[in-house]
Amino acid sequence: MEASKIHKKLLCNAIPHIETLYEAQNDNISESDIVDSLQKSFQENRFRNLTDKREREGRSDYVIYEKNNPKIIYEIKTYFKSNERFDYSSAITEIEEDLLKLAKRKSNANGYFLLVCSKEMFEKCKMQCELEFITSLANQGTKYSVDTFLVYVTVLTKHREETDTFYMMSFLVEKL
Repeated sequence: MEASKIHKKLLCNAIPHIETLYEAQNDNISESDIVDSLQKSFQENRFRNLTDKREREGRSDYVIYEKNNPKIIYEIKTYFKSNERFDYSSAITEIEEDLLKLAKRKSNANGYFLLVCSKEMFEKCKMQCELEFITSLANQGTKYSVDTFLVYVTVLTKHREETDTFYMMSFLVEKL
């Protein structure tokens, strides 16, 4: 199965898990919780010849492998808690670092930046955030060039899910 189809199916099937988390924990959702939701979705789908792994120190947040070779690599950011804002310069720097890490990946795997945030947090931050690829809520296929520490990284809006309480947006990061 193509990486883009696996990606879309994984995200769509993770939505109910994240909604359940939101009902139980409200704004206390972490990156680890999102990875747990992705793993549950992965296990429910039983993708043939694929395995998945959580982050190891200094590596990507979540990886799907095909025959021990990375097929999809995820960097994930969550913004649910009141102290987590993506309009602060430190948060923007972290996002840019993740984009650059994905762009410099050694494998031929698809690299996705995944942003999951409450609608409330999105509304609070969107006016001050200088990362247009996030704040525009663009349609699938919209391409952006993002300056990450004087290296321009190309991101392509790939998938967006919207529920009553949160957004899930994914962006394919082109390899440098």
